Amino acid sequence: MKILVLGFSVTVENNGFVEQARARLSGPDAPVLVKTGMGGMQPYHGRYLFPSIIERHQPDAIVLDIATPAFRNFSTSQAPYKASLHSVLRTCRDQGIRLALLDLPRNDVDYADDWVTRYNAKVCARLGLPHHIVPLTDGLLRDEVHPTSEGQAIYADVLLDLMGQAALVPELPPEMIENLPWFDAVAVDDIAPPELPREHIDRGDLAVELVELAAGQTVEIDLGEPVKVCGLTSRMGPRTGTLELRMGGSTLRQASYDQFCYYNRVGAALFGGQNASAAKVCETLRITQLPDLPDVALRKGEADTGPRLGGLGHLFIETDAPRCARPGRRNTPMKVLVFGFSVTAETGGYVERCATICETELPGVEVVKVAIGGLQPDHARHLLEDVVATHAPDAIIMEVATAVYRLRPRSSAQIADHTAGMEAVFALCRERGMHCGILDLPLDGICDDDDWMAETDAGFSKRYNVPFHREPLNNALLRDNVHPNEEGKDHYARVLFELVEKVVRTRPDFAAMTAERSFGAYPVQTLDIPNGTFRQFSRAGFVTPMLELPEGRPIGINLPELVTVTGLIMLMGPKSGTLRLMVGDKVDKMYCYDRHCYYERVGGKPLTPRLASRIAVMQTPDLPPDDLLKGEKDLGPRSGGITHVLFERVSD
Repeated sequence: MKILVLGFSVTVENNGFVEQARARLSGPDAPVLVKTGMGGMQPYHGRYLFPSIIERHQPDAIVLDIATPAFRNFSTSQAPYKASLHSVLRTCRDQGIRLALLDLPRNDVDYADDWVTRYNAKVCARLGLPHHIVPLTDGLLRDEVHPTSEGQAIYADVLLDLMGQAALVPELPPEMIENLPWFDAVAVDDIAPPELPREHIDRGDLAVELVELAAGQTVEIDLGEPVKVCGLTSRMGPRTGTLELRMGGSTLRQASYDQFCYYNRVGAALFGGQNASAAKVCETLRITQLPDLPDVALRKGEADTGPRLGGLGHLFIETDAPRCARPGRRNTPMKVLVFGFSVTAETGGYVERCATICETELPGVEVVKVAIGGLQPDHARHLLEDVVATHAPDAIIMEVATAVYRLRPRSSAQIADHTAGMEAVFALCRERGMHCGILDLPLDGICDDDDWMAETDAGFSKRYNVPFHREPLNNALLRDNVHPNEEGKDHYARVLFELVEKVVRTRPDFAAMTAERSFGAYPVQTLDIPNGTFRQFSRAGFVTPMLELPEGRPIGINLPELVTVTGLIMLMGPKSGTLRLMVGDKVDKMYCYDRHCYYERVGGKPLTPRLASRIAVMQTPDLPPDDLLKGEKDLGPRSGGITHVLFERVSD
C-alpha cells in the first residue's frame, strides 16, 4: 500500500515527521510512505498542483495536511480554501483513493473560534472520513508553525495511527462540486521551445523543471485550446524580478521577488488574488522577463543587482472538465502505442474497441498498436527501439504477460531476464520522454500465488511510477487459454481505457534507473547483403521488409559493427522450414515451422550469444515433420525469410 502525505511547509522539512514515521515502518507488508510538500504556498495555490502530484505518485491513500499555511491571516473569503479541499475530495472519490485529514497547529490561531478546523471536522463527519486535530501545547513548535524535535515525534505518532484509518470518499453532496471547476497546472517545460535552458528544483519532493528567461527575453506559449489561465509558479530568488504576461487582449505584471529572495525557490501566484480575479481565457500567451530591478529589501544579505534571470514552472488553469491530454497537444492527439503479442494482434480486438471508446470519452488521445503474435518478450525487446522510431508514440503500454514466457518457472535468472528487458523499455521511454504503462492480461495456467511476472511488474510500477494493471483470470471471458471472446474483448477494452487514462496523466520517474543491458535489432534492409532480395511483410501493425531465403542459396549478411548476436526474427509459414546459420566460426540450425504454419507470421528464435560482425544463412531443403492444425501441408520447395538480426550491445 502506498500512502502520500500531501501538505505544505511543515511536510516539506527534511528529516521531519514523515521521515520519522517512515523509519518506524518495517517488514514485507509495511506500507510505502511518500510525501510532497509545497513550501511557501497556500491551499488555493496547491489545488492547481494537486492533480499532477497525485498522478505522479498514484497513491492508495492520502493523509492531507492542508491547514498549516498562513492563509487564515489574509483570507477575505472562505471560498478559496473550501474549493481547494473539495477538489481533493473529488479527485479521491473519482480515483478510489482513501483519505484522512491531519490538522496540525499554528500558534497564531485561536482554536476556540477557528473556522478551518471547524469546517474540516464538519466535512469529515458528514463523509465518514478520519480527522485528527493535534492540539497546541507547550514545546510543540519552534516558530509559528514548524515543530520542534519533540513536536516531530508527536506528529509521527499521529501520522502512523491516522494513515491506517484512511477511508474511501463517498459520493459528494452536490453543493460541494456542482459549480467547482477542474483545477490543473500546465508544466511549461512540456510546451516551451526545447532550446530554452532549464533548471531542476526539487524541494519537499515537489520537483519542477523551470524554463529560464533572461532579462528582456520572451516566450510564446500555445495551450492548444482556449483555457482560463489563473496564475503560475516561477523561480523566486536573488536574480528574479517581474514577469510581464500578455494574454486575452490584456497585459499583466506579476512580481516574482519578495523579501525572502536571498535564496532560490519555487513560488506561486494567482492573478488578482485568492479568487484569481484577473484570470484570462486565452489559447496563446507571451511571457517576458522584464529587466527592471526589484524595489524590495531583503530580510538578510545584499541584493543582487546583476541582470535578471527568471524561471517559469507552471501555468495554473481552470476548465469545465478534466483534461485528458497534455496541454499544447490538442491539435495533435497524444499517441498511445500498445505493444503486445497474439491477444493484442487480433483484428477488431480489444485495442480497436478501446480506440473507439477514446474517440468519445478521451478525444485528445489516439490509441494504436503493434503486435507480433507468437513472439516472446525476450525477442520483442530487441524490436522496441525500431518500433518506437517508426511510430513516434507519446506513450507506450507493454502487454507482455500473455506470452508463454510467463509460464517459465520462477528463478532469479528468469526474473533478471525479464527485468533487463523491461528496463531496456524504460530506458527508451526516458530517452524519448515517453509515458509508460504495463498491462498484464490473464493466461490460464498461472498460479496467482506464484506469478513471478506480475509480482515483478508491480515492483516496476512502484519503483518507477509506471501505471500497472493486472487483470485476474476469468475463463468466462476467454475462448481458449488466453484469447478473449467477444465479451472479453469488450471487457479488456474498458480495462485498457482506464489504464490509458492513468498513463497519459502520469509522468514516470526513471531518474534512479540504471539499465544494465541494451538490446537492439538490425532491420535487414539496413544491412549490407550482397544480392539480397526483399519483400514486404505486414501483420497487426508490424510492417517491415523481409529478406527472402530461397532453398539452397547461401546469403551473407554484413553487420555494421561487432555485436553480440542473440537471435533472429524470421518467417513462420507454409513454406518455411529449417535455417542453417554461421555466426562467427560456429554453425547453428534454426527450426522455423510449427503446427500453426498454415498462415504466414514472424517468430523469434534465440541463438547462442556470440560476438560477430557477419553472419551467413541458408534455407535447407528439409521438409518439416510437424502436422498442421488445419489445412493441407505445402510439400514444395522451402522458402524462408528474415526481418531482423537481434543483438545485445557490447559494453565498453
